[in-house]
Amino acid sequence: MKKVFYGFAIILCTTMLTACSTSSDSTSKNDTKNSATSSQSVAKTDAQTVLDFMYKGNISGFSDVSSDSASSVKSYLLDHLEKKQIDAMLANGNIDTYKLVVDGSDYSAQEIVSDYAEAYYKQIASISDATVKSVSLSGDSAKITATLTPIAALSEANPIGSARTELLGGIDNDTIVRESGNKDVKTIQKLITLKLYGLYYGQMGKTAAKADKPVDITFTLKKEGSHFIADKDTMLQLAKESRAQVYADGDSDSDDNSDIAESSNNGNV
Repeated sequence: MKKVFYGFAIILCTTMLTACSTSSDSTSKNDTKNSATSSQSVAKTDAQTVLDFMYKGNISGFSDVSSDSASSVKSYLLDHLEKKQIDAMLANGNIDTYKLVVDGSDYSAQEIVSDYAEAYYKQIASISDATVKSVSLSGDSAKITATLTPIAALSEANPIGSARTELLGGIDNDTIVRESGNKDVKTIQKLITLKLYGLYYGQMGKTAAKADKPVDITFTLKKEGSHFIADKDTMLQLAKESRAQVYADGDSDSDDNSDIAESSNNGNV
């Protein structure tokens, strides 16, 4: 009788241990699945926050997705925009020798380039339709695929020439070049281009035309603490993604704005 009891007890314990083990494995798998789902959701939310900052100018929640402040990231991007223009001038001489004289008013090269950079950056925030399409997790990295309608870079400069009269009172380039007092005609003409861009898209508040089709872009966020973070290089990449080398629907290169187009398209961050 005792042998039967002991045998039954052993079978019962074995069954219970097996059940407990199965239950533990099931719980562990569920916890892993829930954790992955949670990380996926956090990554998607953080990625949208990054997109909203770059393409809408929305700083809400930005401190969660960057180790740098919103103002620091903006300054970093503006510095890149300015540096490309200033370096080109430094290759030809001292930047302090370049200025525009328009209707009796002096504008330094540094002032013109800064206004241009601000206007260019402002256009990035005009895109507004960037949304997360998918998220792929790998370790502490999240690969994000997003969709947006970029600025049509080849059309960005076209309306500037038609606004010359309103902006500069009809003063022709030769007059501005002559009054600038600098013999580097090419650089002075480029300053005119940048001045027109800054006035048109900055002071006048115009919005650049968009491409006729949305595009997909990809970028990577890194897990830090409870959030996925975008570093400054990622933000710089997203700034570059704001332009596509296409014309807006129905537009062409028929306008004679070759100098303006060159600065606008090649002056990207």
